[in-house]
Amino acid sequence: MASGTCPGTINPLNLPTHSTIHGLAGADANRGLWTLKLSDVVANHGFAPCNLARIEDALLYQREHHDGIVELLCVQKIGTEMRVDRQPLIPLVVDGQLTTPVFLPVGNAVSDQRIPRDRLEDYLNTTL
Repeated sequence: MASGTCPGTINPLNLPTHSTIHGLAGADANRGLWTLKLSDVVANHGFAPCNLARIEDALLYQREHHDGIVELLCVQKIGTEMRVDRQPLIPLVVDGQLTTPVFLPVGNAVSDQRIPRDRLEDYLNTTL
């Protein structure tokens, strides 16, 4: 299995990955203050860290589907909010050969969705 993929998935594009983890503060009446690891939340939905690009104060994740679709998820801290962007992509294949990484957008994207930091986990668990 390639680095950065979830069990049972294949990384046909061999996208580079990294393991940076951002924490999100939260509170629980039974446990007091706790830290949520963003990478753990998105990993529960099949996303793995990806360093295809670097964006200031943001983390980029990828999820690969059995049909070849690669979904990119970007979560960026902007003040007290978190910006969420998600785009499904399909790699360009010509004559049965995967070309130099060229991706075409497919499906519906989520663009510049602003979520209060304390509601990010619920938002991600609901929409991913």
